[in-house]
Amino acid sequence: MKLVIALLVALVASASAFAPAGGRAKTSTALNAFSFGPKKAAPKPAPKKAAPKKGPGFDASGELGAIPPLGFWDPLNFCTSEEKFYRYRCIEVKHGRIAMVAVSGYLVQENWRFPGYLSPSADLKFADVPNGLAALKAVPALGWLQVFVTAAFFELALWKQDPDMPPGDYGAGYGILGKIEDPELKEQKLNIELSNGRLAMIGIMALMVQDKLNGAPYYF
Repeated sequence: MKLVIALLVALVASASAFAPAGGRAKTSTALNAFSFGPKKAAPKPAPKKAAPKKGPGFDASGELGAIPPLGFWDPLNFCTSEEKFYRYRCIEVKHGRIAMVAVSGYLVQENWRFPGYLSPSADLKFADVPNGLAALKAVPALGWLQVFVTAAFFELALWKQDPDMPPGDYGAGYGILGKIEDPELKEQKLNIELSNGRLAMIGIMALMVQDKLNGAPYYF
């Protein structure tokens, strides 16, 4: 008889392993009915996975970009939750990439131009377009429309951020490096990109301010 009861207890216990969390408390009560001797307390439910921290408890000191000498620098306390940090990091990566292209454009156009015409109908050559902010007035309106349409295509279709992917990861790899599989190398390259992007954002602002004040982006 005891062997039959033991087998029944084993079957009930194995079945409870596949029952939903809400029904486990009832199963433990049924098991106590077949137990002999003093009753044991029902087992405590397994702790649930912690939800993303919000408010002052959120700590991003271990995230990408938190590098010396500043570490994680958020003096105005914008990143109060993981959701906000993710959003701002996506913005930071995108703006950093645009700023790196902009700084490169300033430097390249100061020393080299495309051959041929920018606008044949307006008899405007690439060499005739001034560098820096003065180009805003020199380029025809249709040319700027083409720039905005191309940017919108990249923003809304080609390089659209997937919320399930890391910030700035559009599934296209990392330029000429392609997809980096080594986690340590990938972390190193991403930190380099963030650092260069931050420097480029400061650099392009300095170039534009100096361009506006002095009529040229450089002193030399």
